Amino acid sequence: MRVYAVRLYSFLRLLIMWPCRLLFRMRIKGRENVPEGAFLMCANHLSFADPVLCAVAIKTPIRFVARADLKKHAFLRLVFRVAGVVPINRGAADVNALRSCVEAI
Repeated sequence: MRVYAVRLYSFLRLLIMWPCRLLFRMRIKGRENVPEGAFLMCANHLSFADPVLCAVAIKTPIRFVARADLKKHAFLRLVFRVAGVVPINRGAADVNALRSCVEAI
């Protein structure tokens, strides 16, 4: 991620951290198990709030993978750009998305 993107990501994370902790009564367990440096985190989620909660829980900036058709919404397009989201085309072998994931790690 570029330096300005990391700073913006960190600022937004800080901005949403306390409301998330208050609204969802979020407690973080096992943060000491998050490795230093690059790693791959696979998380099943039940709602659109779950990626935000993962970003709040882990101090390291996270690069997400999300389905490409979400980029048609202007707000999500902005969020994708700031968070460095790797768009993936579902239902096809998306080689470019796989390459982007490898580069992110």
